Amino acid sequence: MADTTDASTEAPEPTQGGTTGPEIAPEAPEQGKAGREAAKYRTQLRETEAERDTLRETVSALRREQAEAALDKTLARPESFWLTGATVDEYIDEAGKLDRSRLIADAQSAISKQGIAAFRRFAAAADQGARSGETSGGKTWQDVLGG
Repeated sequence: MADTTDASTEAPEPTQGGTTGPEIAPEAPEQGKAGREAAKYRTQLRETEAERDTLRETVSALRREQAEAALDKTLARPESFWLTGATVDEYIDEAGKLDRSRLIADAQSAISKQGIAAFRRFAAAADQGARSGETSGGKTWQDVLGG
C-alpha cells in the first residue's frame, strides 16, 4: 500500500495533553472492535464452508449408493458402472432426484458396448431337492425296496 501521509522533517508540535504526534481519534477503539468482529465473521465463514463441504460429500456418497442400488438388478457389480466415466451428477435431475430410467438404460448400454458384467439370476431352485407332486418317471425307493 502507498503511504499517503505527508512526510516532513519537522518535529510534531505538542498537543494539549503534552504528547507529541497526532492525537488518537475516538474511532481507534472502534476500528479494533470492527477488526475483531470481522475476524469472528471470517472464522464463522470458514466453519460454515467446512460444514458445507462435508455435507456435499455426504450427499454425493448417498446419491452414489442410491444409484448403485438402482443398478443392483442390472449389473453384477453396480460399482463397476462408474468405470465407464459416468458420474452420479449426470443422473440427477433439476429437482435433485435420481433419474433411474436413464441410469439403467445407460447401464444396459454399457453391458453391450463396454462388456460390463450383467446381473444373472440364479437359475436353479435354492433347495435343489425333489418337489412334491413331481414324478421323475423312474424307479422310486419304494420300488427298489420292494414295498
